[in-house]
Amino acid sequence: MITGKRLHLSLGLMVGLLLLAFALRLLRLDYQSLWWDEGISLHLATSGFGEIIRDRLDNIHPPLYFFILKGWLALVGVSPFTGRYLSTLASLTQ
Repeated sequence: MITGKRLHLSLGLMVGLLLLAFALRLLRLDYQSLWWDEGISLHLATSGFGEIIRDRLDNIHPPLYFFILKGWLALVGVSPFTGRYLSTLASLTQ
């Protein structure tokens, strides 16, 4: 059985490793130019909601990601770094 102190130490270590992994993923995030699918995602996210829905009707990827990306880019601006940041953040859950 894990005691309280040991549990806090274990959780602290796990959170620290997660933050380190996130920081390493952010290094040079915008170093390479956009890939084709990233460009499509940024294009769709800067389009209107209707265009996103029309584009996704015949596509296997549902529109929720593009709606979230659209909101994110409205908050922080459009750039290769900000476009990739949201996916990098989501990758921590894997």
